[in-house]
Amino acid sequence: MSTVLQRKDYWVTTPPIEPGNSYWLSWPASDPSAIGTWTITGTPADSNSGYYTMSVREVHVTSHSYWSGDIQFVDRYVGANFNNTGSKPITAWYTVITLVVP
Repeated sequence: MSTVLQRKDYWVTTPPIEPGNSYWLSWPASDPSAIGTWTITGTPADSNSGYYTMSVREVHVTSHSYWSGDIQFVDRYVGANFNNTGSKPITAWYTVITLVVP
């Protein structure tokens, strides 16, 4: 049986994400030892009339290691570019991050 961890956030940006542009977001990986599948989605929340759509093409999981004396620390992050693929600027959107661990 798999374990599913999910998080939903609401974002507002100024200036807005213009059509054809993107916005980078990243989060600390909550369980750095977990091996699983990450998915990230973006859903526009603007209420003005128009065509709003977002895409997430690649999900990046990165690690950064550093030393403090004789102890090595490792920080891990998951992130993605949220691309405005619609015809109107996006100022508000929801993100859903899901980690499925087998």
